[in-house]
Amino acid sequence: MPGQNLDRLLKNITIAQRMPGSEMPLTPSNSYNPQEEVYIVVSDEDIAAKIEALTKENERLTSQNKALKSKNESLTEKVYVDGLTGVSNRRYWDEIVPNAVRNYQSQNPKESYLVFIADLDDFKRLNDTKGHIAGDEVLRYVAQALRFSIRPADDIVRYGGEEFAGVLYGVSNPIDIEKRVEHLRTEVNRLVKEETGYDVTISIGAVLCKGNEVPLSTALKMADKKLYESKEGGRNTFRIDYLPIHIEEAA
Repeated sequence: MPGQNLDRLLKNITIAQRMPGSEMPLTPSNSYNPQEEVYIVVSDEDIAAKIEALTKENERLTSQNKALKSKNESLTEKVYVDGLTGVSNRRYWDEIVPNAVRNYQSQNPKESYLVFIADLDDFKRLNDTKGHIAGDEVLRYVAQALRFSIRPADDIVRYGGEEFAGVLYGVSNPIDIEKRVEHLRTEVNRLVKEETGYDVTISIGAVLCKGNEVPLSTALKMADKKLYESKEGGRNTFRIDYLPIHIEEAA
């Protein structure tokens, strides 16, 4: 049968490198039959060309994979960045910050961290009198001031509208904490006034947490209550909730 003859021929194919003065196969098959043997002669030049082609294809695929990885990383980054201000966005706070806090809690069970929320004072009036373009410009400089006032390991996000939330890690002493929060407040006022001419202020509410005793969502609610107290206290100020255990240990 033609199929059986083809199978026999395929079994007896011997790939042989061309030898000077000889075209005999290097290694005959077990069922060697000279009448059925087929020779495939491959020169050194052919082998070298094939290797070069495979190498180039491998380099092309490697480069393509790197480009795709870079694109994916760029897209992931854009998902978590606020388009207006350039700082992290609400989605980053909801999806990434809780894991960062849990990791910090597990690795530093005796260390404290500060969760805060900041809100621009009378921002609606600025938008109404100066326009939304001016308002957007102010928000960009507020975000810049906050970002430059914290350490790289800390978190700052635009939580929504004119509100910003953040986490300061590794803080415990009340005096140092108040200095850092006050620095956030004054830097916002200074930078925005220098760059735009507008006298913009912020109010801040914060809560000091330790270990895993307070979930991030609960801590933010507590900080928001302190923000309300700041607003009620005249704005352009801050209020911090220190849990008794933190006061005792920091003293």
